[in-house]
Amino acid sequence: MGECGAHGDLDVLLPFLRHESPRVRAEAVRAVRRLGGSLTQIVGMLADPAPVVVRAVNAALRTEPSAVPVAQLWELLAADSPAHVRLGAYERLRTSDTWTRVHVDLHLLAAHDVELGHRAHADLTAWLQGGAATTYRKPSPEAL
Repeated sequence: MGECGAHGDLDVLLPFLRHESPRVRAEAVRAVRRLGGSLTQIVGMLADPAPVVVRAVNAALRTEPSAVPVAQLWELLAADSPAHVRLGAYERLRTSDTWTRVHVDLHLLAAHDVELGHRAHADLTAWLQGGAATTYRKPSPEAL
């Protein structure tokens, strides 16, 4: 459906977002994105129990960094969330804006997060080497 369907076929796809098979849910997410469906229908799937679904949702949201509220992403990043959900939330936060990226990287380093700490360290190092010199705006009041 995602390959040869049209925008009008979205109603047929929506029930598959709740299918029991993770692979079917992931393909439904991809199809909704390809057919131009509303991303609000898949945002809640960032907490899906299947890593393949969370990866598909993250791929679908790449072009819309502000589709998920930052507060919701911080909740998904909590230590009690499954590792794949935390990774998905980290990837979304990292692409929000510069200061959210720095904040989440420093948060993970300060929390001694073993799973995501190495990614945060590498990302912060890359930012310091390439992007920090061109960051001219101060953080927003919400980020402080």
